[in-house]
Amino acid sequence: MKTVFPVKVHDLLIRTAAAFPDRIAVTCEGRRMSFRQLDEAAGRFAKYLKNQHLAPDSRVAILFDNCLEYLPVFFGVFKAGLVAVPMDTSLRADALSRVLADSEACVLVVQGKFRRRITDILKDNRQITTVIADIAVLTGRDDLHPLLLNAIIGEPDDWSAGHTAGSRQEFVADSPLEMSDASGTGCPHELAAMFYTSGS
Repeated sequence: MKTVFPVKVHDLLIRTAAAFPDRIAVTCEGRRMSFRQLDEAAGRFAKYLKNQHLAPDSRVAILFDNCLEYLPVFFGVFKAGLVAVPMDTSLRADALSRVLADSEACVLVVQGKFRRRITDILKDNRQITTVIADIAVLTGRDDLHPLLLNAIIGEPDDWSAGHTAGSRQEFVADSPLEMSDASGTGCPHELAAMFYTSGS
């Protein structure tokens, strides 16, 4: 009987990036990212999360509209063996706060355009120990100082730059996390993401 090994979502990205590194993976508002660039940026985000020594099933909440930065964060959470919690950006601060509490997220990745909601979201939440944002934001908590996303995954301008087959672009952070470094048990029943809907 043939042994079947589980394939995780981020494994598909890794394999595609290896096979078609310079093909465009995503375009958004005139910017683009190749599969190699996406995989490397996601690897850098995963490496940062791994260095925080979070438990394998820790939740990472993502409050981002659709944009180029969303995908490295989303895949990076998977690569780190953690659980992604995409949040509905149309929700009010009180509803978002309930999602954070229910999901028990300890990391919040937030888009600066939602900065007016951040202090309300976090004022009664002490589970969040790390906030990462695309621009400088205030959290309303003296013990919580946001990190800049670009310092972790690289500069967005690099993703839009022209490149040739076989070329390699350097990013701000260290080398990406290798596939063999990813945490998790490899169990096909491992939780990867939690989605909250209007009926949740």
